[in-house]
Amino acid sequence: MVNNVSAHNRIHHHIETQIRPRSRQSQKPTPQAEITNINPLIEMFSNLTLISRQQTQQMQCIEDQTTVLCHFTTMIREQTEQMRRQTEVLAEESERMRKLLLIATRIAAGDNVPPQDKEFLMTHAPDMYRIAISARVENDNPQNHESVLEESE
Repeated sequence: MVNNVSAHNRIHHHIETQIRPRSRQSQKPTPQAEITNINPLIEMFSNLTLISRQQTQQMQCIEDQTTVLCHFTTMIREQTEQMRRQTEVLAEESERMRKLLLIATRIAAGDNVPPQDKEFLMTHAPDMYRIAISARVENDNPQNHESVLEESE
């Protein structure tokens, strides 16, 4: 019976200090009640610290990924620019080759081409010029062609 009274008193004390709201400001919590009240705060602080560390790690991971993406973007831009320049060079070379072939074809067909076109062909493709001259056919009615070159060439 004594144990029951003691257990009853502890339950009653717990209800009075922890569960029921305090009606008076003058009541001071017991050291045990303060520890009981502080434990959830410590646990909450510990959880917040863990969450903060996780967020810091996630932010670092995002920063690392952003750095890698920026690096790849820069590489792609540089490669794109290099390919654009190469494309321009190839386009210019293709246009030059088109003009050379057109001049050589006109010479081989026995047509009249302007002197600057012959000079251009001799300078830029001497073998092609020799082949065009040697393949030249006699043309009774040769066409007089205008230059395929621009003034700057």
